[in-house]
Amino acid sequence: MKKLTFILNIIVILILSNACSKEIEPIIETSTPGPIPEYYTAIAAGLSHSLALGQDGSLWIWGSDGYGQVGNGINIRPPGDPFPLFYTTKPWQLGVGFSDIAAGSNHSLAINKDGLWAWGDNSYGQLGDGTNGNKYIPVQVGSGYTKICGGSYHTLALKPDHTLWIWGISKLRPELLGTDYIKIDAGHTHSIALKTDGSLWAFGDNTHGQLGDGTIENKDSPVFIGSGYTEISAGYEHSLALKTDGTLWAWGDNMFGQLGDGTTENKIKPVLIGTGFSAISAGGSFSLAMKPDGSLWAWGDNELGQLGDGTYDSQKIPLLVGTGYSVIATGYSHTLALKTDGTLWVWGSNDFGPLGIGLVTHINLPVQIGGH
Repeated sequence: MKKLTFILNIIVILILSNACSKEIEPIIETSTPGPIPEYYTAIAAGLSHSLALGQDGSLWIWGSDGYGQVGNGINIRPPGDPFPLFYTTKPWQLGVGFSDIAAGSNHSLAINKDGLWAWGDNSYGQLGDGTNGNKYIPVQVGSGYTKICGGSYHTLALKPDHTLWIWGISKLRPELLGTDYIKIDAGHTHSIALKTDGSLWAFGDNTHGQLGDGTIENKDSPVFIGSGYTEISAGYEHSLALKTDGTLWAWGDNMFGQLGDGTTENKIKPVLIGTGFSAISAGGSFSLAMKPDGSLWAWGDNELGQLGDGTYDSQKIPLLVGTGYSVIATGYSHTLALKTDGTLWVWGSNDFGPLGIGLVTHINLPVQIGGH
């Protein structure tokens, strides 16, 4: 493995030395390495890349760049090359003045005063710029958005008037989907959304019951799931939600125990998992939840250390894995978390460097990045 990693690093150096970055004029600004901030305000995780906002509004990004999702314009895909071997194992600064960020599987999104910017995989139009060609630097795709989220092949966004917009899966530009929405999240190929009255709606792929409507039939438009919800999170093929009373509900794929009900059986309707939670994040085949006291709980697949409990043992019910946290974000098999002091901690799968620690070694305990 060490020999293979060394060879890959040499390939990366050769790619960088021959990149045609001078032919590109970045729309925001050329990315630069370090110094890495110590304190952050927002985090986002994709399939194998990560984003974070520094306290000064600076945007930092790292990990896999096979589709240009790092956005620094270095990885230009040569003709006939199906998958360039490029990734960055440490955070790069991609710009300043941002207020929100999101990561799809292989594309990235960010909002600043000028509007919404997108880059990376665009094979299904998930960037929303009217094309289906990948973008290796950020391109502006609209303005007036306040919240964004990305799935594998699609993107959702909200405007201040609570209108919900969607693009991708062959929709090359944003299309209005509905009104009265306040929260959104996108899974692999399904989405869930919360309306102003606390009602929960879902649409898209429903193969494993991830929509929660009691069927396994796909839905092209939002279907009503239930009322009284306050928080939502869509994983790869499962979903999580919190109600106003702090109860946690889960449904969908449960092969690795990611629903947290003590079984590995799929659920096509929401099932009660526990109570007293205030935040949730659904990953590939694992889940995280946080309580008001900052305690962090994790369950599901742990083959690559994504639960952060110091083992590689999967869990079927919520397990306490740490304290002092304020924000959580899950990728397919890696985790980012902010502590109450604004420091950034990472753990889990590290193929292509999504942990940002300068290595490609998997980590099963939280490690701080930045400020040291």
